[in-house]
Amino acid sequence: MPATQISAAWHVLATLPPDDTTPRRISLGNIGALHDGLGEFSLQIGQRVAAAAPLWREQFGIAFDFHLREKLFGLFGSEVGYLP
Repeated sequence: MPATQISAAWHVLATLPPDDTTPRRISLGNIGALHDGLGEFSLQIGQRVAAAAPLWREQFGIAFDFHLREKLFGLFGSEVGYLP
């Protein structure tokens, strides 16, 4: 993970209560096509969050869940959760 991402992660974590292990839920809601517009943006954000998820879970105890259409469950791999 690049230093700028680690720095941003620490900044976010500094604002959390010390015992806060609530999963972070990211709603991508009703995205349809993933190849343009909001779908492409959501895909890129989701991929980056999913790539960082194992480190955040290991170092900070924070998990991520994505809220999106059930047909897209698994899109970001098994290191994150999915909610309908």
